[in-house]
Amino acid sequence: MVGVQCKFTVKEKLSSKVIAKVKDDMQRVVALVDRGDGYDHFELFVLATNLPNDSGLQTTLEELRAEVGAKFRVEVWDWDLLCSIIVRHPRLWDLFNEHPDLSLPIIDKTSVGLLDVAIRDAIGRGALAEASYIETQWRNGRAPAYGHLTVSPPPEIWQRSAQLRESLLELYRAGADSYSAVPVLQYQLGLNQTGAGHLLEYLTAQRIVGNLRFSSSPFRQVGERPQFQSLVAGLLKDILAAAGTPDELASLALMLVMELDDVATHDAALVMMEKVVVRASGTEWETVARVVHATVRYYYVLRNGWRQPARRYSVGDTIEDVTRANRATFRLDMPFDDPGPGVIGIMHMDPLGPMRNSGSGSAVLRRLCRHFGVDGTRVLVALTQQCKVYSVDDYGATTTLWRGDVRSLSNQRVVVFDTLAMLAGHRHYQATLNRFGLVATELSFERLLGYRRLLHAYAARSTDDRSPAQLLQHVDHLVDVCVAGRASQEALKGRITITPVYDNPPPRPPVELGAWELPPSCFTLAKEVLLDRARWIAMQAPQTPLLVGLEMRYSNRRDEFGLACLLALHRCTPMLDYEYRRRAHANAMGIGVEHPEALTDGTTY
Repeated sequence: MVGVQCKFTVKEKLSSKVIAKVKDDMQRVVALVDRGDGYDHFELFVLATNLPNDSGLQTTLEELRAEVGAKFRVEVWDWDLLCSIIVRHPRLWDLFNEHPDLSLPIIDKTSVGLLDVAIRDAIGRGALAEASYIETQWRNGRAPAYGHLTVSPPPEIWQRSAQLRESLLELYRAGADSYSAVPVLQYQLGLNQTGAGHLLEYLTAQRIVGNLRFSSSPFRQVGERPQFQSLVAGLLKDILAAAGTPDELASLALMLVMELDDVATHDAALVMMEKVVVRASGTEWETVARVVHATVRYYYVLRNGWRQPARRYSVGDTIEDVTRANRATFRLDMPFDDPGPGVIGIMHMDPLGPMRNSGSGSAVLRRLCRHFGVDGTRVLVALTQQCKVYSVDDYGATTTLWRGDVRSLSNQRVVVFDTLAMLAGHRHYQATLNRFGLVATELSFERLLGYRRLLHAYAARSTDDRSPAQLLQHVDHLVDVCVAGRASQEALKGRITITPVYDNPPPRPPVELGAWELPPSCFTLAKEVLLDRARWIAMQAPQTPLLVGLEMRYSNRRDEFGLACLLALHRCTPMLDYEYRRRAHANAMGIGVEHPEALTDGTTY
């Protein structure tokens, strides 16, 4: 049994009088539960309110629960949660939609339901190529119904069905297809779904679409101001007022700091994170809030130096004889004078230091999470991904001399960001572009865009001889030669084709020798080499971490290299890579990988 207490208010928070009324209601429920009368199975007390997301209200409700001695659970259903529930359920959408003309027509409900079920079923089986085919057939006027194709509802019917929109977005997320996702995400923003999660997903997709050349878009010159920056600036007011989790809000703040060049906007992003810390103070989310604040502050200092807004001690700072500031440090949140470069380290890393093999802010977030016991892979998923986008290594030592131990008549090769960054670090990178038709996923292109923004920040303040200005020109050129394509499209020399990955579950290399029943085109390795890999796989124990990790590669679509491997298998295309562990992992999946004969530092393979 669930009880709901509704509280509407025009104020910014519930008054003490209203809180006292909630406590009285909770006491009455406790009395009913103790007396029985059918309330023996009362499990949940819900406080529904039109207030935005506020972790402090949940804490207050927990305190009231303890005071009245209630055994049932208590939850706050704020306005953001209520709206998300309404959007997810078509029946609620029909009941509460402010625009009745947008509700789904009766005549289309059956066919839309069948379309939604067909897409979700294919996604659940990992058959993204099948799901994409169903979606394409529907766009072209046909949709599945009772096992055969029939006339479908109009192509724009997704605007009237929240459930179909979510199914389409799930498909586009799995296939890394931002171009298809942007219209749906933009429409949802038009429905006043401006929570931090919606804004973050929309801007992440637009970051790719706004910087990628499509056949329908005009030619862009190298280094031209991307449309994405003006889009972010236009949504600035919504971003600063958005409600969401510390993870989502920190990701938006980081995007403001790295994508825009306006210092006042950077200051506003830092203030936004300070408000997150204040709201989470005294709750179980305080440590998480301070970790994400310190991460965004690191990038703020990287871009602007120790300006006044950043001169307040934060967790992770090195303070005199204290190794690292933590939540118990008495100087936390206290101001300090301009320390100058290299004096204050954040997790022993200097944000004003030169470019180096450190991973930049990505390493800072990992160290903060490890030091303060925060599970970043679970509670900071979005920020971890954004920090990975805005990360930097030393890619100065590279070569364009690739040797091929793969029998392939095609000049097409799948690449990941690290390979592109290594190519950009070498003055002869154009030779590799002219030799191969390179193919990459949106995840790799997104990291290339983040790398460009970091180089832009370093180049703006660099005074040493190793200025990244020349490297920035190479990366700008790489971004300019990236073009949108489809998985079946031929990659052109001199271009980097960025494609979504709509594949069905890829075949595995045969484990038993003699079980060669798959056509050679399923893999990019020669048959003899693949059988050697099969013999090696057969020697491993079934549950070794090596084989478990290998099996995960066939389904891990959130990892950049994992998605690139699925793209290589889907296109039957070899890869270019210089890192030994990635080459070995790809080989175990049946993917041929070409690698340099030697790096310019003398390392040979």
